[in-house]
Amino acid sequence: MNLRATMLPVFLLVVLAAGGASAQIHCSELPPITIDGEYPRCSSREIAVAGFPDHKHAYTWYNWEVLTDSEGMTYGPGSLCDNKELLPREGLVVGSDSKSYRQFVLRHNPGYGDCDMVYFLELMDWANHEVSHLLGISSTDTLTILNPDNVNQYKELTEQGVWRFYKLDGDKCVLQPIGVLMARTLVAHGAFMLATDWILNEAIEADLPLWLQQGIVEYMGEDGTHLL
Repeated sequence: MNLRATMLPVFLLVVLAAGGASAQIHCSELPPITIDGEYPRCSSREIAVAGFPDHKHAYTWYNWEVLTDSEGMTYGPGSLCDNKELLPREGLVVGSDSKSYRQFVLRHNPGYGDCDMVYFLELMDWANHEVSHLLGISSTDTLTILNPDNVNQYKELTEQGVWRFYKLDGDKCVLQPIGVLMARTLVAHGAFMLATDWILNEAIEADLPLWLQQGIVEYMGEDGTHLL
């Protein structure tokens, strides 16, 4: 009996089975960013199958639980609003055309619902916690964020297109409209990128090379599912 002829079908079955298993990998199942984690976090084969890692949609999953910091304080999505109802929280200031919490002030058209705007503060608070922890640096300043009414207004204010999520200038930022970022499922990615960009600018005296700054911003932003 020809051993090669006998083993070839078995080999093909193994390859197909392995390929089928790999095809089931989702970018959210790849390793998250950790301080002591290996780099790179995944193989080129995994990236080819699943795309780059992405854990920024976790708060939309059924098993999401509100996060708690080392002091026992909740933070991130679900910590300030629940079912469109504001939760009592010290430091949360809700005005008709502005919302502020901790280090972030969001200015917006007064026609928007409170929780619709506070939602972005939750994302920024989440990003600020996670990015500060991972990078080992933070800012004590306050970031003021303007939410334009529409894309045209955003373009006029920033002189840039919608492929950029925001325009940051010191402690002031013009954000791509929150509703647009939500519709594009990019809102959490944008929050993490903005928080990272801002922290790097505030906490490091010298300007980082553009490739390094933007590389860290993209890495923290984890927009893997959008890079498939």
